[in-house]
Amino acid sequence: MKKTALFSSVLFFTPLLALAQSLIPIRNLIAALNGIVIALVPLLIGAAVVVFFWGLLVYIFKSGKEGNEKGKKIMFAGIAALFIMVSLWGIIALLQSALGVPSNVVPTVPAIPHG
Repeated sequence: MKKTALFSSVLFFTPLLALAQSLIPIRNLIAALNGIVIALVPLLIGAAVVVFFWGLLVYIFKSGKEGNEKGKKIMFAGIAALFIMVSLWGIIALLQSALGVPSNVVPTVPAIPHG
């Protein structure tokens, strides 16, 4: 499987080495992926908040020890997901500011000039 993946990636980038293809499609792909990630982050954070409140409702309205334990597990999963996402977001922002990388600019892919 590793050999197939390696061969496929080498085969994909071969036209770039021969200067037979421009790098604009790769730049467009990176920009599209960036747009998808930017749109997904608030949705995932919102989903984690909804999971937490769902667990809170289960904890409040389910009677008995089993309902309380289930509600606690759901609330813990929501809080853990929220903590991990916000922590990674903060760490990435810290690294970007420390390294001087702007957060709203898609990096340009270097190319060999051809005429």
